[in-house]
Order: sequence, then structure tokens, then C-alpha cells
Amino acid sequence: MVSVDAKMTLAFACAILAGAAAATALLTGRLLPYLERASMLDLPNARSLHSEPVPRGGGVAIAAVVLLTQAVVIGIDRGSSMSIGMAWWMGGLGFALLGWWDDRRSRSNASRFLLQLGIAGGFVSTAVLTSVTHGVTLATLLLIGAATVLVVWIVNLFNFMDGADGFAGTQALLYAIAAVALLLYSGGVNDAFVAAAIAGAALGFLYWNRAPARVFMGDAGSYFLGFQLAALAIAGVRHGQSMSLWIILLAPFLADATLTLVRRVVSGDQWWSAHRTHAFQLLITNGWSPDRLMWSLVALNVFVCWPLAAWAVLRNGMATIAALLALILAGMIWFVINRDQSVQTPSR
Repeated sequence: MVSVDAKMTLAFACAILAGAAAATALLTGRLLPYLERASMLDLPNARSLHSEPVPRGGGVAIAAVVLLTQAVVIGIDRGSSMSIGMAWWMGGLGFALLGWWDDRRSRSNASRFLLQLGIAGGFVSTAVLTSVTHGVTLATLLLIGAATVLVVWIVNLFNFMDGADGFAGTQALLYAIAAVALLLYSGGVNDAFVAAAIAGAALGFLYWNRAPARVFMGDAGSYFLGFQLAALAIAGVRHGQSMSLWIILLAPFLADATLTLVRRVVSGDQWWSAHRTHAFQLLITNGWSPDRLMWSLVALNVFVCWPLAAWAVLRNGMATIAALLALILAGMIWFVINRDQSVQTPSR
């Protein structure tokens, strides 16, 4: 039987989700005229999937709503995890500002990467060091380094996969909804409220970003959401969950981005340059509509990733196996798409 407190907590999380959705939808609508006046437009080119200029940078609305909600949660909590919450908040702000900076004027890959490492490193160091009770060891430093690289990879992975109307926003929505359930289950109530805000903000933005998109989230949104997905995974680990659960929830994006990157490196392509050879891009260029792609992603998450994550939670010790199954299935889908679709080779 579900307790009254649990019901109230879930109801509060749902209220946060609904409020964040409404606020993000309204704020994005108010932001659109500014983006157009500032000529922040994503112009069609040989590597893009759209045919008309579309305003970019709308992800600022997502970041503003989530950061405001998180600030309220941190202010109310004032507990022992406040320092981690502040580091999380600062990391989100840093990635949103860096993305907005890129949306305004593109920066070099080197400077962008170094700034990403610095922002991610600050958050990870705080999250790890506040949990250390027996002094900093070499293993601790190696953990901080590995986790920092992982956060940066997820940020860039999400940025790579933000290439079709409603696609990245849908993945963020589905991941964050699952995060609410997982965090509530493990007792991370405040972190679950942040996840609810992320889910709501993604949902509100989808009102404007579903095909045909009237605005793109830009780097401000993709960097910010990528960081939030990584931060939610770290929050789950802090509450005793296996990292494998979060790998399951991100398996569709992990497989497509990673396998595509490996293929481009092996083929000798300029792997750091823009292209449209991800599996989802191949589907679009070969006739799939953005809506069909989006609903296929919904089905993959709801009928495969969510049940595997639930199975891993309910069956102790099965998280790693469930993660491997999710990655293998997502990898098989990637190979089938690349085998069956004619790849439109980008210029190098």
C-alpha cells in the first residue's frame, strides 16, 4: 500500500512537471521574437535536415525554468547535500552559458572542450569529494577524472544527437520521467523534483520544437540537457543505484552517437566536423518523417528501455546484464539502419 506521504510527494513532482512545462512553453514563445531580431538563425546547409532558416538558442528557456526550480529546491532543502546541489546548479548554468555563447558565435573546438572539462570537473569534484570520508586517494582522483570525461562525453553526445525536430527533446523528456521514478524509489526526493522540472521543461519546449520546428534548442539547450542527464545519473549513483540503470535509459543515444563516431574515425573522416550520418539522420534523409522518428524513439524507450530498467531495479544484480541487453539491441538497430539505408556521404 502506498503511503499518504508517498502520494503527496508524487503529486508534488507531477505539479512541478506540469508547471515547468507551462512556464517553458510560455517563455520560449516570448523568446522567439528576440532570437529572430538577433538573427540567431540556423541556416540550412548540406549537413542539416531542415530546408528553411529556424531560430536557434531556444534552449535558454529550458535552462531558465530548470535552474529557477532547482534554486527553490536547494533553498528549501538546506541539508547536507546543499553543496552538491549548488555545484549541480552552477554546472548547469555554466553549460547553458557556454552553449549560448556558441549559439551567438561559434568557438574553436579546443576552447569549447577545455571549458566543458572545467565546468564538468567542478561539479564532479564536489559530488565525489563530499562523499569521501577517509581522505583523497589516487583512486579518488582517477574516479573524478573518469567521471568528468564521462559527463563531457554525454554533453557532446546529446549535442550530436540534436539534429531532428523533437528528437533530442523527446529523449530528455523520457529519460527525466524515468529518473523521477528511480530517484523517488531510492529516496532522492529533492533530486526527483529536479528531474521533474527537467521533464517538464523538455515537454514545454516540444510544443515549439515538434515538426515542423519553429525553434531549435541550440547548443544552449543541448549542452544544458546533456549535462542534466549526466547529473541525474550521478545523483542516482549517490543514492545507491547502479550506473547501469542510467546507461539503459540513454542506450538509444549512446549507441547511435558512439558507433557513428567510431565508424567515422575508422573511415578517416573528420570526426569532429558536422555531418548527417547518424542512424537517425539516415532515416530522415531516406524518407522517414520527424514525427515517425520521434514516436519510434518513444516506443523504444517505453517498451524496451523502461521495462529493462524496472527489471534491473526489481531483480538485484541484474542491472549490468540489463544494460548490456539495451546496448546490444540499440547497436543491432544501428547496424540494420546503416545496412539498409544508403548513406549520403558528407563532404570532408
